[in-house]
Amino acid sequence: VQTNGGRTWYEKSMEWAAARGIKGDSQPNSAVTCEQMVTMLWKYQGSPVVSDTLSNYGDISQVSDTQKAMDWAKQNGIISVFGDGALDPRMQVNRSQAAQVIMDLIKKTTLHSVQ
Repeated sequence: VQTNGGRTWYEKSMEWAAARGIKGDSQPNSAVTCEQMVTMLWKYQGSPVVSDTLSNYGDISQVSDTQKAMDWAKQNGIISVFGDGALDPRMQVNRSQAAQVIMDLIKKTTLHSVQ
């Protein structure tokens, strides 16, 4: 990824992600939910096919059109399920949670080389 140039240090990375359908909006300072982060990582991995594993969670109806991404994350151990049995897809992710999700992704999957 070419990161030199642009008005901000992250502009070229945002352009790269948008060009590949990973992240479309240009709101880098907006809060990110669990399902949004998982969806970006799932798309980065090439949107792998998964089977439905989340239908038994009580808050599955809160998952928007990103259920495949959430299924993928759950199947690969990338997100944890909270003690009350909730997925909490609309929870805003803080920096430490984001770091944990990314670390879990690196541990549990083989990152695809995206050009």
